[in-house]
Order: sequence, then C-alpha cells, then structure tokens
Amino acid sequence: MKNYVILTASAKTPYDYWYREAKQRIEEKGFEVVVPYLPQNEHQNYKAWARVILSYFKAGVINKETTIIAHDVACVFITRVLVENKLSISGIIAVSPFNTILGMDNDNLNKSFITRYEKLQKVERFVKFYHVFTSDNDPIVSTEETIKFCESVKAKTHELSKVGHFTEIEKFDELISLIDNINEII
Repeated sequence: MKNYVILTASAKTPYDYWYREAKQRIEEKGFEVVVPYLPQNEHQNYKAWARVILSYFKAGVINKETTIIAHDVACVFITRVLVENKLSISGIIAVSPFNTILGMDNDNLNKSFITRYEKLQKVERFVKFYHVFTSDNDPIVSTEETIKFCESVKAKTHELSKVGHFTEIEKFDELISLIDNINEII
C-alpha cells in the first residue's frame, strides 16, 4: 500500500512549518503518513538519523511503495541512506535541498550529512521519481547549489515564487497537487 514519510528540516519537529498540515491532507486522501522525530541538537548527525530511518525500513514502514517528502538537510540525508544501503522506495519529493556547508549556525549540525555528489547520482537506481521544490528567493540555499543538487539526482524541478526556504508557510498546496499527479501516474 502506498504511504508517505515526511522528514523534517534540521533541528525541527513534526509540528513545525507545513509538516502537520501536509500530513493531515495526505491522510485525508486515505494514505498512511509518518513524520518521525529525528534526533536534534547535539544528537543530530547522520549516524543517529540513519539508525532511526533504518529501523523504519526494517519494520516495513518504509518500503518500495513509500514516497519520502524531505526538507532541508533531510533531502541529502535520505538520498545518501538509500544509496549507501541499496534500499528502494517509490520516490522522493525534496524541498529546498542542499549538499554543502551553507555558512550558517546549523552547519555544525548539518556537516555529517554532506557527501560526494557522485554518490548522490546513484539514487536513480533506487527510486522511480525524484522531484524538487525550490524557491526563487530562498535565503539559505543558493540557486547554484539547488541546480547542482537537482542535476546530481536527475530531479524534476518545481520552482515556486517567493516562498523562501519553505519555513514561513503552513499550507503547501503545490506539494499536495504534485502528490495527486504522481498518484495518477504510479
């Protein structure tokens, strides 16, 4: 059965930004949606997050019919987990992805997630689709970084106007529309 997992941004919870509203709207369509709590602050690193997510794979919660919606550093994280562990899912919808140090306060939390772009390129073996939402005014992720990330994972890009880093919105209609479109195809 198709299901969804929403992975939050660095140092965030399932109740921040648009996550809760998206979960509710996807569930109203009849799908199971899980938004895991991931280790935060001094406990946030690639290995800690991987232990959590790999337990979802082991339990069968994440499987070949799962679409993962990831935000911020969670985009590179889940891509890397799939490649390193040779795990297949239905697809990824990434929101404001990056794979570099950004020169921000969260760099200490995010640096363990960053990997070689050559590794990320292998994700196409493990997903049927990869979509990316970007914004024309993201104050955190540069246009150049967005392009580099999208090219490395061969993503179909959806650029929205004036939504920043997707941290000021609580309702994400474009995400729900994309999910509807994907469900018609797959």
